Amino acid sequence: MTRTPSWWEAFAAHLATHRHAFYAADALTHTARLIIDAGSTDLHTLLGEARRTRPWLSRLLADFHAQQLLTAPVGSEGV
Repeated sequence: MTRTPSWWEAFAAHLATHRHAFYAADALTHTARLIIDAGSTDLHTLLGEARRTRPWLSRLLADFHAQQLLTAPVGSEGV
């Protein structure tokens, strides 16, 4: 990854509170690889790519994205 996504820390925190530590670490590693492979840090782009290549990871990303949309301040465009 050349640039850390703005949502990376929140995603790591989300995984840490919702998944076992080893599973969370593995998911972060695979997400970093997905970012490199997709050439994008855009969450929508990554969701599409993950659905195609890593379905198990797409569920984690979708869950995180949904949580971010629910907790985003009014008038915010989300992640």
